[in-house]
Order: sequence, then C-alpha cells, then structure tokens
Amino acid sequence: MLRISGVDYESNYSNLSTSYATYSFTWTTNPATGAAWAWSDIKSSGIGSVEGFGVKADSNYTSNYPLVTQVYLNVSVT
Repeated sequence: MLRISGVDYESNYSNLSTSYATYSFTWTTNPATGAAWAWSDIKSSGIGSVEGFGVKADSNYTSNYPLVTQVYLNVSVT
C-alpha cells in the first residue's frame, strides 16, 4: 500500500499467500491524482506526495500479522 496525503491506497493484489512468497506491485500513475508521477510526488512533503508505504493485511486475511521479511520502494525515473 501507499499512503499519500493521509489516504491509504492499496495495490490491486489481494490474495496473498499464508507462506513466504515474493510479490511486486507497480503504480504507473499517482493513485491520488491519476496523473503521471512527478518528482515532487516522491521527494517533497507537500500535498499529494508519498508519506509512506508498506504491507497491510486485508479483512479477508486469516491473521492480522502477515509474514513479511522485507518491504522496499524502488523508484525508476526515465
């Protein structure tokens, strides 16, 4: 999930395994605006910028504590 301006945006993947697995999620546009990402969306602390990212168990998950060993954000700029 991404947190932008206090709002949590979940990925489109909701069927996580109950065992360890590798998952990758891509947001090609800023979910808060629907527009292409701008450097200020990543770098600044202003309105519309990324405040955090991580993993959140959804209400259908059998445990409130999903198995997670690493979460990281990879930003690619072209």
